[in-house]
Amino acid sequence: MVKKWLKTRAVLPVALAASFVVVSYALITTAPESKRKPAEYIAPMVEIMDLTTGSYDVTVQAQGLVGPAQQEVILRPQVGGKVIAIHPSFRPGGMIPAGEPIIQIEATDYELALREAEAKLARAMASVALEKGQQQIAKEEFNLLEGDFSFDETSKALALRKPQLRQFEAEQAIAQNAYDRAALALARTKLRLPYNALVLETSSAIGEVLLSGTVTGKLARADKFWVELRVQQKHMGRLHSKTSKKVGASVTIKSNGHEYQGEIVGLRANLVSTTRMGGAIVEVLNPLYSANRTGKPSLLIGSHVEATLDAGAVNGAFEIPRRALLDNDRLYVVDVEDKLQVRAATVLWEMPDSIIILPNLENNDRMIVSRVAGVAPGTKVNTRYRNDRFMRGPRM
Repeated sequence: MVKKWLKTRAVLPVALAASFVVVSYALITTAPESKRKPAEYIAPMVEIMDLTTGSYDVTVQAQGLVGPAQQEVILRPQVGGKVIAIHPSFRPGGMIPAGEPIIQIEATDYELALREAEAKLARAMASVALEKGQQQIAKEEFNLLEGDFSFDETSKALALRKPQLRQFEAEQAIAQNAYDRAALALARTKLRLPYNALVLETSSAIGEVLLSGTVTGKLARADKFWVELRVQQKHMGRLHSKTSKKVGASVTIKSNGHEYQGEIVGLRANLVSTTRMGGAIVEVLNPLYSANRTGKPSLLIGSHVEATLDAGAVNGAFEIPRRALLDNDRLYVVDVEDKLQVRAATVLWEMPDSIIILPNLENNDRMIVSRVAGVAPGTKVNTRYRNDRFMRGPRM
């Protein structure tokens, strides 16, 4: 009995395993076949904009320093003497109107010299007048003798007192020159400038005895300043300066949050050796008076400023967002078959938010302005137009 139970216990696992194999095989062979559907392709969505040609005003950004127009004026007397008067505004920061005496030198000696020269001139003029009278008498006497005697040209000139008159006229000219020099020296005892002047430095005082050429101060024109801007060499060709027939390019100067208008009056013909930058000279008129009228602070000589220069217009080109331009100056576009393509472009001008280009487009190309990742050229895409004109941001 025990042997029979052990035999049954040994066979049972084998029977169960065989039954499991039979059932599994039946399930596999009789299971319905499943049919996989291919995955549906969804074209990526890109944002586009149409490209239209136009004319675009372009500008150049630059930086520079404010300085006096032409250069600082070194005030030096042309005659020597004692200083007897100084303009009350002759101090650093003072304003002196055009034509008003800045420094006055004692004029007594120069007045005496002028009176002496005037007397000598009067005497010389009288001598010429007397000689002309003598010449008239000589001419009448010569006419009486001319029929009886023959004269050569030299003798005739002597008889008519022509050399004598030339001598007195030469002496009169010398006396006139001496008078003019004395009058000029007297006028130079008052130092003036023909334009409104801004005082930068002073170095003279009342009672001081000056020699001719002594430095008495430094001034600058108050009616105009010059701003020398450093400009990239590649932009110099688009700038034009003032000539007798046309105005120069307009410039907006920015300093301490305020704007001042200027005009290019000169373009340097040499590059700065250290930076290899070109130079533009911008003239700002009435930098002190106009600022006071508008409540803006005055431009200060030596100030560092930023500027925007008018560089004319670019015609027949396309303006695109900066981020739409890829590296190596390429564009993503959607062609007539709604496929993504890459086109080359020539950059004509770069501005803060946009770029002016000449792209190598084909018919009905539309530019992609959204980011594109993982999409190969020739891929079918869906499109939608972007409403805003430009997007800020770096290139894609």
